[in-house]
Amino acid sequence: MMARTRLMKQSIVHAARSAWQLPVSRLLCVLGLAAATLAASPQDWVRANAEVRRLDPSVFTQLPAEIVTYLHERRCTIPQPFDADRARGAVSGHFISAAQLDWAVLCSVDDVSAILVFRSGGTSHVDELARRPDREDLQVIDGRQRIGYSRDISVATPKDIQRYGRHASITRLDHDGIEDAFLEKASTIHYWDRGRWLAVHGSN
Repeated sequence: MMARTRLMKQSIVHAARSAWQLPVSRLLCVLGLAAATLAASPQDWVRANAEVRRLDPSVFTQLPAEIVTYLHERRCTIPQPFDADRARGAVSGHFISAAQLDWAVLCSVDDVSAILVFRSGGTSHVDELARRPDREDLQVIDGRQRIGYSRDISVATPKDIQRYGRHASITRLDHDGIEDAFLEKASTIHYWDRGRWLAVHGSN
């Protein structure tokens, strides 16, 4: 036990010594997770991942029926962030062009999530973005060391993207992006540009 505690303390010291090299958002994540390590056991993180609230796609009544059927066939559930006061994880916007309405859904299968983009609200062309284990989106959320799921998606309008000031790599900013957030830390915006998906920095 003493050896484990000493090792965790060394990790925190190493994080602090390296802090000046990190962007603000990464710095907050590193220091926050290092401090939480002393209070939360590995079993706490495993339990928190198992307790993430995951909704059936049919709960999202605004989703087209074709998409709901597709999500059921892929065994998708939609994980909910710790602060959710309504069903979240499915959004509509002009993600491919300003001329069409698309849907983006955060789909979790076997505790691994990805953003699925349904072009024109159909299932004939579905893009998959930013696939990663749900456990990577857990964090300590309060002083009582509770652990909560922290991934959420939303629509990023062209004005939102301009406000973040990180759009230099985008050749034509004329439609929405998908904001993929780690709540209270930082976000990435997935933007369709000239036939490919770009990942640009959002909030931090």
